[in-house]
Amino acid sequence: MTKQDLPKSIKTLKRRFELLRNVATSQGKGITSTALYASDTSGVDIRTIQRDLEVMAAAGVLKVRSRGKQETPQWFLHDDSPIDLVFAEAPTPADTRELSPSQLKSSRVALGIVTLYEHAQHLLHPAALADLTPIYQRSKNILSKNYSLEHGWVGKVVNGTQQVQLCQAKVSSTVLHTVQSAVLEGTQIVVQYRSRRSKESKAKTVHPFALAYQDSSIYLICQYDGDSIIRKLPLQRFDAVQVLESRQVSVPEHFVAAEHVQKIRLESDTIRLKMRVNEALRERLDESETPLAEHQVFTPLENGDWILECDYEYTQGLVWWILGHGAAIEVLEPIRLRERIGGCVREMARAYGFDS
Repeated sequence: MTKQDLPKSIKTLKRRFELLRNVATSQGKGITSTALYASDTSGVDIRTIQRDLEVMAAAGVLKVRSRGKQETPQWFLHDDSPIDLVFAEAPTPADTRELSPSQLKSSRVALGIVTLYEHAQHLLHPAALADLTPIYQRSKNILSKNYSLEHGWVGKVVNGTQQVQLCQAKVSSTVLHTVQSAVLEGTQIVVQYRSRRSKESKAKTVHPFALAYQDSSIYLICQYDGDSIIRKLPLQRFDAVQVLESRQVSVPEHFVAAEHVQKIRLESDTIRLKMRVNEALRERLDESETPLAEHQVFTPLENGDWILECDYEYTQGLVWWILGHGAAIEVLEPIRLRERIGGCVREMARAYGFDS
């Protein structure tokens, strides 16, 4: 297809793209419509160029400035453009140019995307990450264009954790993509599902409601057809999935996905925690650092330790967290939690030969 054969809309888009690029080459000094017309290669008249400029100005992409009636108006890239204008800018030495507000905003957004992607690498399945890779790469390109290698943002924000990270559960990319599509489109599926203790899979007709990414697994929040129990099924146990396009999902009334995140609750209600913690842990849990709860109270003890009181969910995760801090925490109340922790400690002592 030749340039003459291009649809009118594509010709207009190409012409306006070139206008943006030529405005960008003015390096913030501005450029007249006459100069833009002189550099135009589309073959249109100057009035068409002026209309293009006016359209882009009305959209907030360009701005025009004139000091008086006798001065020819100058065109500039708009600082608060609603679109990313990084693509239109001519390359300039990174250490001699200043970023416009729109470029700075684009860079901040790009940095956020890069940070989230890199942080999610140990949380998301590779197939899910692959879907985000083009956005990640584009964000890195924006940062690379806006900042020199010496002062770049890429590589200056890193992620890490002190927690042990389990390897990702092995989920078929085909299974994941099929389940994602069914959740988005609201269609039932038939899954070949293996329970934890079974080596053979069984066919189950499922109403998929939502996906929960938790720790190193992906769970499908769903119901079996004809069953009222809401289940959380790990996708690594799905051997195959078939979409039933003609059968729509029936979502329970008042269903909220967040209420079905995979938590092992030991009690349905919150409990009032009262614990002794040492000074090092108190500093870590201070409200200016990483508090355990939004509303918590510390009371100092004469020996340098502290009493921490707050309301918290009674889950298996809380038990593991307390055990993970060893002697830095002593549970005082509730008594049932203290006894559970004490029982775990006694079992550990026996396992290590300290059962006397």
